[in-house]
Amino acid sequence: MNKVYLYIKNDLELGAILEKVKIVREREIVLVVPEGTKALLHPTNLQIFRNEVEKMNKKVFISTDDEKLRTLALNAGMDLFLDDFAEQQIVDVKPPSLKKTENKSEIYQEEKSEEKKPPTPRKKILSVIKSIFIYLTLAVFMSFIFIVAFQQLQTKAEVIIKPERKEITLDEVIILNVNSLTPDFSKKELPAEIIKLDLNRVETITTTGKIFVSEQNLLKVIFLNYLAREVPLREGTRVVYQNNVFKTTERIDLPPAKDNEPGKIVVNALPFSVVTSDLTIPQDLELEIPGFKNLRTENGSLWTELVKAKVVENYSLGSGTKIGSVSPEDITNIKLNLQNSLINSLKTQLAIKYQNYFYIFDENLVNFEIKNISHQVGEKTDKLSATGKIDIETLGVNKKAFDDFIRNIVNKEILSKEEKLIVRNIYYEKINLLDFNKKNKTMTLAVRLKAVLEPEINVERIKYDIKGKSLKDAKDLYLAKVIKTGGSITIKIFPQWKDRFPTDPERIRVLIK
Repeated sequence: MNKVYLYIKNDLELGAILEKVKIVREREIVLVVPEGTKALLHPTNLQIFRNEVEKMNKKVFISTDDEKLRTLALNAGMDLFLDDFAEQQIVDVKPPSLKKTENKSEIYQEEKSEEKKPPTPRKKILSVIKSIFIYLTLAVFMSFIFIVAFQQLQTKAEVIIKPERKEITLDEVIILNVNSLTPDFSKKELPAEIIKLDLNRVETITTTGKIFVSEQNLLKVIFLNYLAREVPLREGTRVVYQNNVFKTTERIDLPPAKDNEPGKIVVNALPFSVVTSDLTIPQDLELEIPGFKNLRTENGSLWTELVKAKVVENYSLGSGTKIGSVSPEDITNIKLNLQNSLINSLKTQLAIKYQNYFYIFDENLVNFEIKNISHQVGEKTDKLSATGKIDIETLGVNKKAFDDFIRNIVNKEILSKEEKLIVRNIYYEKINLLDFNKKNKTMTLAVRLKAVLEPEINVERIKYDIKGKSLKDAKDLYLAKVIKTGGSITIKIFPQWKDRFPTDPERIRVLIK
């Protein structure tokens, strides 16, 4: 039996290759495969190809220079074609030629010899009706064929699989060891690197201690006593001008009135609560004394009529200077601010410099030191600054290496329970530092992780299992196996009246959600 050559391009999908094999009439085919044909370079696809060819009752020999494909084909139980066979080659499939008419001249002569009788009107009408009927029938038939063919070619399907996921929580003790070269899964030990980083920083805050005001900011106030007795005024006595409050800087004893003249004494007052910008107060202006408001003497006279306060000279608040001082709270705050700022900067720098690493950051591994504080408690200054230093020494591992190590631990747990599941995601719920031995360069960690598992699903296998099958058969015989542990499957077929999957697996889309 002769073999035929079938040449394919290296970018064809598996379904397209099977269709080309299907249309070849001969049973034995030499499939010439160029190097790098991806559709046949996967063991699963090659097994599917072999099974489909056997269903066609055909024998396919693989002819290729691709050594990887030759190895995979032999492993899959397929035959390799020997290059010394001389066979015919299929270039294209041509339609059959029309059969020639024999004795054409005799038929012509016979037709020519017959007498042609003119048709009657009735026959003409019947002929026209017959022709119209034939054309209409042909048009309907062709339309039906076209619609069926179009729908068949356009048929497509989508299968959305939502497998039931399972979560397991594991508590593991992992050892990071700088001296290890390869992972040791029995000891749960992983090679690591030393990570060191140090930073310096200056922090500045505004002081909140007592405010010192220069002489230019002091308001000179003269108190007038119209009583016949002495009036004591405590330090901090308030005087007010248009809601701007000043407080006296010392205690005074206001002398009594004498010879129809009020007792007088001049005292300085500090601005306490100033609400007017660029405040100016003219000389001799009378100020309010809130402490005497609504108070009366023993004989019923108002104190505000007997004790008065006036401005000694023109006053302008903007002409003076206010200076703060350092309070004990300022020292505490600048230390805390500096420490927090350095720790945040350290975390940021580690994240940037070691972005591809899994590393341990623990404040017990951090050394923080105050290098200098600019002022002491009580010193006059508006700004307080401090210089500090922070450093850390820890161990780190490449992120991918760490994730692979953890996945291996999870996979062993799955195998121990004889479950056919794969790891979908891993979440680290808690990682605690148990010990850091700087001398031995080892770090012991307690890791609590949550693994999300789901059934292993072969999308390509599903496509070839359900292609051409009825909706019911596909659900009951094939898709039900996929979610036997739980989950759901949604199937969409276009056009909607179709109840059978496309025969071309490339027109079936399988999604895992």
